[in-house]
Amino acid sequence: MTIRGAVDVLDQQQHGREATWVVIAAMNEEGVIGGVVSEVKRAGWSVVVVDDGSRDQTAVEARAAGATVLCHLINRGQGAALQTGIDYAVRRGAVHLVTFDADGQMNADDIPALVAALDDADIALGSRFLGKIEGATAKRMALLKAPVLMSNRLSGLKLTDAHCGFRAFRASVAPRLRMQQDRMAHASELLRKIKTSGVQVVEVPVTIRYTAHSMAKGQNGFQASASCSITSSAHDHPHHPPRRSRLDRLARVLKRNKMPFHIVIVFGCSRPARSRWSPPRRRARSRTSSVSVAVPTS
Repeated sequence: MTIRGAVDVLDQQQHGREATWVVIAAMNEEGVIGGVVSEVKRAGWSVVVVDDGSRDQTAVEARAAGATVLCHLINRGQGAALQTGIDYAVRRGAVHLVTFDADGQMNADDIPALVAALDDADIALGSRFLGKIEGATAKRMALLKAPVLMSNRLSGLKLTDAHCGFRAFRASVAPRLRMQQDRMAHASELLRKIKTSGVQVVEVPVTIRYTAHSMAKGQNGFQASASCSITSSAHDHPHHPPRRSRLDRLARVLKRNKMPFHIVIVFGCSRPARSRWSPPRRRARSRTSSVSVAVPTS
């Protein structure tokens, strides 16, 4: 290949990467977000960071590193932040979308493999257990594996990893995979929508590196299992939208009280027994959709 031909190939690759948007949801990540964005931008991908109500300089650091930054005026949760970023990227003409964590535990070198897998599939899910896990203790490994069986049973899929947030999908299927769960329950919701919508899915090995920072802020195995159980009881039908307010209250209770696994399973039942953890019953009222306010920063 001539030098001119090599340059043309590199230009085509760069143009293709610009059409792939990496969506990062971030909250109070000023210490690491700049490095995360820089790593992704150096590889040529377009990046949008959604600052989900941070109280620090997350937005400033992300913008300084070269990302497009959108800001939620209040904290909405990871699911809502990702959906805001996805909507923005689609409006900007994205061909492919990649969801990426803000805490530095994902490796930008794995993005090309995920995107390449979209040649034969609609969505590519990263799998830590097909790839490599760095820095995790034996206890954490057990907690990471715990939700897989439950998630597969509830979603109807057969996956090796239940809630790895490293994923890529074609922008054309984004409307069918639109997330309505604002918080961590969006991961289980997405798997069920993959099953019910009929999109073609493939798993791709990825490397996840756990640090003291990411483990302190990340979701543990109990919380992941709680997400599986809670979302399984929600209606997944266009005429019966999920009861997000109740689900969010339950998620906050689980996180605040660090509830054990056997109590989490109770919430997965279609008619959970009332207890002091059960939300109070209220009279039926009309449903209202929560509004996400995203403010682009200059």
